[in-house]
Amino acid sequence: MTTFFWHALRVFVRRPGAVAYALVPPLILAWLLRNSYGTWLPGRSEQILAITGGAPGLTDAWIVATVAALSAFTGATAVFLGVVRDRADDRLGLYIATTGRRWAYIGGYLVAAVKVAFLVPLVVVGAGQVWAMYTGAPVMSLELWVRAIGGLALNAIFYVALTAAAASLIVRPSGLGAYGVVGGVVAGFLSLSFVLPQGGWLPEIAGLMPFAEGAALVRYPVLAPVIGSLGLPSGAAPGGVDALNCLVGGRIEVLGSDPWPTLATVLFLATWSLVVLAIGLRRMVLVMRTK
Repeated sequence: MTTFFWHALRVFVRRPGAVAYALVPPLILAWLLRNSYGTWLPGRSEQILAITGGAPGLTDAWIVATVAALSAFTGATAVFLGVVRDRADDRLGLYIATTGRRWAYIGGYLVAAVKVAFLVPLVVVGAGQVWAMYTGAPVMSLELWVRAIGGLALNAIFYVALTAAAASLIVRPSGLGAYGVVGGVVAGFLSLSFVLPQGGWLPEIAGLMPFAEGAALVRYPVLAPVIGSLGLPSGAAPGGVDALNCLVGGRIEVLGSDPWPTLATVLFLATWSLVVLAIGLRRMVLVMRTK
């Protein structure tokens, strides 16, 4: 498996298009969110302004966390381009014929994809903390960094599982590119990255989807220093910390009810990841048997 892990990373690094696909969309998304979107951003929303009084750094922290959560999708998709290319160019059959190790090939790509889908968002969060220090905004403590790393890891595993399932069904690189575009837009809405959870049917059901819950595991620790500096009362009362976290997507209300505890969110996301990954692996093994 180690051989195929390094093979997957070499294929990723040596293809400028794959590297660009992993890194450029998060930068474009950050620019769009910062400069081009409407009144629903945390720094412009009337509901949030009423609580925070226009806290400096809140919008920037939200953008960093949101871009970090979605960049796991682009990172995973960029790595699995190698799988689709191997299949399209008939190299997949050659690898199986010469090594006879289907699971080593699959496992190598999965580990490589998790590594990229974790490291790219981690760099985004790190850059955001550097920006926060530069602008004088509060930064994360060691405890919050640990929570952020855990959230980034779980979010990365889910998107890798999702992309592995998609890659097992796609036979051409252009098809995975289309998946990246369409899937990225869908993930953006379902993770409440393109709309804040302030009413409407989409936020009502988003809590039942892993996209929003995974993003919340990333947003909560990144937003916590700014929210903590406001001196708000604890709890879910109007104007409290929990209420503000629900407004900015740091915690997700499920069908209008109270958000789940963190452990329940972790188990929920892990279960989704295992189910989707099992479907993808089953399909991938069937594909490899035909080679």
